[in-house]
Amino acid sequence: MKKKILFILGMALLMFSSVFAVEDDKFQSDESVANERAAEAIAMARENKLEDMNKAMEGYDEAMLRKTEKSKEKNDTSELENDARHAAKHMEVLAKVREQVPESAQDSIDKVIEKAAARYNDSINEIEKKDKEKARVLSEVILKGLLEKLPETGKAGVENALEAHNRTLNESKNINEKQVLETSNKGNR
Repeated sequence: MKKKILFILGMALLMFSSVFAVEDDKFQSDESVANERAAEAIAMARENKLEDMNKAMEGYDEAMLRKTEKSKEKNDTSELENDARHAAKHMEVLAKVREQVPESAQDSIDKVIEKAAARYNDSINEIEKKDKEKARVLSEVILKGLLEKLPETGKAGVENALEAHNRTLNESKNINEKQVLETSNKGNR
């Protein structure tokens, strides 16, 4: 049993650290920290050490937030796209882990998934500011692909993230349409 757990943890860490290789050293350090903290959180959840898992997830969230902020500063949609894919991959792994942890840890895993979803939404919203169509297509591709890979019990958190993002897009669209109408009405006077 212990070997199985170590093997799974090793595979999760390897997946987190190798799936999203980034050439820029500044981004690599935050990405590496996020991957390590996510792997720590998974290990702690499996051991039902919820306090330690929450601390690891705080580190994950801080590292992902720094990474997204750096991508915003760089004004590079490809970096933001990488951030969104990275967060989606974490949601996928965490949703699968959720099925393997004790019931007492599942609520905490759900909160972790929500944090990953928030990082995902941050990246997509930044892309949207530069290219709305790219943000829409990217969001559909990433999240719908993610939903296809998840077990039924893990889909709720990701579906909530998708719904929240769609609400944000719709609110943004409504605000923009209202501004266009107001500008148009001023011009007609």
